[in-house]
Amino acid sequence: MHAPGGDHPSGHTVAGYLERFTRRLGRAALEHLRNRTTEVVRPSTLLRAGFT
Repeated sequence: MHAPGGDHPSGHTVAGYLERFTRRLGRAALEHLRNRTTEVVRPSTLLRAGFT
């Protein structure tokens, strides 16, 4: 049995591109989350939010 698309290299090229793009997107998302969780929350902010 032959794979759909045969032995044409473009399928491998597209798959490699998508894999790299997805990996880069995942790293960017992790970096964004990492930056969000390092923000300092002051106790006065918590008090204001709790007593409004």
